[in-house]
Amino acid sequence: MPRPPLVSLAKGAVVEYRLQRAALIQQLQTGERMVEDICDAHPGLIRAAKGVGRSLGETCPVCHEGVLRQVVYVFGDKLPASGVCPVSKADLRSFEMRELPVTCYAVEVCVRCRFNHLLRKWEAGGTSTARSKVAK
Repeated sequence: MPRPPLVSLAKGAVVEYRLQRAALIQQLQTGERMVEDICDAHPGLIRAAKGVGRSLGETCPVCHEGVLRQVVYVFGDKLPASGVCPVSKADLRSFEMRELPVTCYAVEVCVRCRFNHLLRKWEAGGTSTARSKVAK
């Protein structure tokens, strides 16, 4: 069953990575990939998943014990180079409504086995007012 995305104000296409994820899990099951190859979440991602990630209510497809969490990162001009993790949907909407464009990434994480995978990517922000200022 498809997950409802957090995306509400995407400008243009939303890139989904579900097919890539399914292929990755299949490769794990057939022995083409090892658990160590896909359970390599960075410690910062694990901290973000524990601190601000929201539960997806799904069991991890690798360890079958942990519950997957979703972390959203927002990158753009005048934001820290490491990005920003919105704490709530309202925070995410405020980034999506910025005058300057942003790129958002939703990542799923299992804090138990460190499985992680990019779920989706989308562009937002960049209101017409900001674009016209840049064009001048």
